[in-house]
Amino acid sequence: MNDKIFSGFEVEFIKGGATLKAKPLDPLLGQPWLLELKRNNQLVGSLTAGWEETRRFLFYVKLGLASLNFDFIEGRDQPSFKKVSQNVLYFVPAFGAEYTLHDHIAVRFEVAADLIGDKIKSNSELVNIFQKSQASYNSLSLRIGILIKV
Repeated sequence: MNDKIFSGFEVEFIKGGATLKAKPLDPLLGQPWLLELKRNNQLVGSLTAGWEETRRFLFYVKLGLASLNFDFIEGRDQPSFKKVSQNVLYFVPAFGAEYTLHDHIAVRFEVAADLIGDKIKSNSELVNIFQKSQASYNSLSLRIGILIKV
């Protein structure tokens, strides 16, 4: 058994993303009110520490800080939609395992949490109506990937 401890810094850039939509009723008008949260770009910088269990198998922990760019779109109908682009900073912890298939190729299994909470907010003023919208977003994801080591 070769217990070897390592540490480092990792940067991930994720282009594209997901869209979440909801159509609750506007309490003042009794009409549908569109809320759409569209994730665009995500940049994650992580401090990584781990241990090499064997020559081919290692475990690691990542403590990351992410910047997420998203569009928050809301409104009653097409002419009144309001689109606001925002950036949010949040914490992204992760735990993973890596198995080396070849000297330069490995398979990685990772569990990561996006801990954004309720930082996504928007205020609308349409005619004489004031609407406050808020989205809460936390997620837990399982990532499986191929790592090419250079």
